[in-house]
Amino acid sequence: MGVEKFNLEAGIKSVYVPPGPRDAIADVVANTVAGRIDYMIAPIPLALADIRAGKLRALAVSTRKRSPLLPEVPTIAEAGIAGFDYAVWYGVWVRAGHSCRSGGETSEDVARALAAPDLGDWLAKHGAIQ
Repeated sequence: MGVEKFNLEAGIKSVYVPPGPRDAIADVVANTVAGRIDYMIAPIPLALADIRAGKLRALAVSTRKRSPLLPEVPTIAEAGIAGFDYAVWYGVWVRAGHSCRSGGETSEDVARALAAPDLGDWLAKHGAIQ
């Protein structure tokens, strides 16, 4: 979705190749699969080791703010596509019919967990920003 949003807003065309993110990163690094993947949008933690090793070049981040993990990398909006913002988000899911706690109590539990310093530090280390 992020790549297609980028294509539309940048006015370019590219072909979507749906490998998993780790396989796609390997293809971008190697570019040996007949030039199958030239660029991608992926979560920073999945690409960070290859970026730091000089195997990938981070051109921009897709969020409206720069990432604390790559503060020198501009946002796509800063790089020239005004207003671009595509952030990955995560949800908390339970099985249908889950009856152990009400939705409100579950929400409070999640809020307490997110407020815990250890979890906040772990999330920040892995690129999560609020």
